[in-house]
Amino acid sequence: FARLIIDGDDYGVNVFIVQIRDLETHRPMKGIEVGEIGPKLGFSTKDNGYLAFKNFRAPRECILSRYINVSELGEISIQGNPKIAYGTMMFIRVTLLKLSTEASFYGLFIT
Repeated sequence: FARLIIDGDDYGVNVFIVQIRDLETHRPMKGIEVGEIGPKLGFSTKDNGYLAFKNFRAPRECILSRYINVSELGEISIQGNPKIAYGTMMFIRVTLLKLSTEASFYGLFIT
């Protein structure tokens, strides 16, 4: 996920699939930082790391364009209602609130 900014106009957070490493040298692409977190207590069998994007410019072909398209000229076309994207987010928030409320009932219930 990253913010789509074209000619200074911010089109919000969109989904991208990008190439992380060079196919020949296997080094990170320009603007991408890859690192290892190191050992974690209780998770020594897991190999965890991080991925940071710093001033990374993704080609327009990398955007997953279900609701937004970018032409070769940099023109934006938006399909559908942008509010639909917030439906899932609101569902997740309500579900988290419900689950946390249920968990607090178990903690407060005295038998």
